[in-house]
Amino acid sequence: MSYLLDNVVDRTDQPFVDVYKFISDRMRAIRKDFTCQGSKDATAIACLEPMARFHILSFHELCQEPKSDFDPIQNMEKLTDTLTTLRQCYDDLQTSSSS
Repeated sequence: MSYLLDNVVDRTDQPFVDVYKFISDRMRAIRKDFTCQGSKDATAIACLEPMARFHILSFHELCQEPKSDFDPIQNMEKLTDTLTTLRQCYDDLQTSSSS
């Protein structure tokens, strides 16, 4: 995750819409791994928070792109999935720390 954010997101040799498509696909796979593994710990939170910020940033950066290149509805679904998983992680972390 840190590699994507540190080395890929700021690439200037590719249009941001292409970078978005690549990173968004990788983030979906990471979210799916967390879900399949049932991982809801601090590591999951540390990955999910930047994912949410990335999708919010993408709305701003790509709002002028044609729908064929950037679909804001699909991005909103990815953001919602990320925030839902993040909320579950927060809830589980709070439950486990209060026990």
